[in-house]
Amino acid sequence: MTCNKCYSSLSVCRDCDGQTRKSILGDTLTCSTCRSTGYLCPTHDGHWQ
Repeated sequence: MTCNKCYSSLSVCRDCDGQTRKSILGDTLTCSTCRSTGYLCPTHDGHWQ
């Protein structure tokens, strides 16, 4: 995947491990760092879409 703004390669979010972490009930947690996408742009962070 690439950033829609600068076309850089995206990396897996360090805070949510790419949306793999789950709550106690088994639900996917929301992440404010990557805006719950699981990916980060090196330039735009979670605002890559």
